[in-house]
Amino acid sequence: MRKKALIYAVLMTLVITPLQAVNALTVTYDQGSTTSSGTTNTSGNTNTSGGVSSGTSYSGSGVGTNDPNYQGVPGAGSQTGSTGNINTSGGVSSAGSTGTGSTGNTNTSGGVSTTDSDYKGVPGAGSESGNPNTSGGVSTGGNGYDGVPGYDGRNPGPSQCSGHYYPKDIDGHWAEIYIRRLYDLCILEGYNDGSFHPNQYVTRAELTKMALYARGIKPNNGCYDNDCGSPFTDLDSWQGKWIRPAWDKGIVEGYTHNRFRPNNSITRAEAVKVVLATYGEGKEYTQKSFFKDVKGWSVGWIERAHKIGLVQGIGNGNFDPNRPVTRAEAAKIIAKMMEHWDTRIR
Repeated sequence: MRKKALIYAVLMTLVITPLQAVNALTVTYDQGSTTSSGTTNTSGNTNTSGGVSSGTSYSGSGVGTNDPNYQGVPGAGSQTGSTGNINTSGGVSSAGSTGTGSTGNTNTSGGVSTTDSDYKGVPGAGSESGNPNTSGGVSTGGNGYDGVPGYDGRNPGPSQCSGHYYPKDIDGHWAEIYIRRLYDLCILEGYNDGSFHPNQYVTRAELTKMALYARGIKPNNGCYDNDCGSPFTDLDSWQGKWIRPAWDKGIVEGYTHNRFRPNNSITRAEAVKVVLATYGEGKEYTQKSFFKDVKGWSVGWIERAHKIGLVQGIGNGNFDPNRPVTRAEAAKIIAKMMEHWDTRIR
């Protein structure tokens, strides 16, 4: 009887031990294969790198947190520039426009590092779904995606003036070609939001500066007072240094009581006169204008501008000389004046 009990105990040991070993192996396998990543990251959202794990192992071709290439939290890494190194957002590379494998499912920045000033946030943090997020909430598949974070897709692109982009609100405008040319020559600047406001009126001080700058006339820097030595007492500091050389050369005149009225809108007739005078062009000596509504002091100046192709009028034989000139119209007059100046027979 005791012999049978001993044999039964030995047999039970041989059966139980393999089962325990199998159970232990199954637990180890589950812990090793079911990471916090795989196709789902630690926040419960779909990981954009095709398997970047927040644990010690990962599936797919993403970069694990224990990998030497893992950079930590977006924005906190040391990667800079557009070298194409893996950035910090879970396998999204800073190189190329699209990619797979170690570059992530979809590249979001076209070369902008997460530490770059143009980087807009964590990919995938926005409200759009279906594609990895690229810059502060805009999906690569959404209408608002513009490529490089920080670049406005409505902006037509970089001008030939280094560091300056064409304005975003001139596409299809009748004066687009003239505005673009003055941007290329570093003569015009827009506003901080990337716009130009082509239909906005120009002030007397602004038009004077634009004309002088186009002609290559330098401002009088180092002025002690706002008037910069001119007789005008109503100028701001930036205005004085441009109005002074224009006054010295007889390009501009003021009003009574030492007023220039620099912030008043300049009329179409006045703008023509300032641009012509800046380039040393005199007026035509005639009392009759081609345009029905041009009379008085501006006849000779507008006739000269019409003769050399600077202006054409507004139709119906009119010029509308007393209407304020717009930024687009000023750009055209200056661009046409430069063209005439560059091609004239000397």
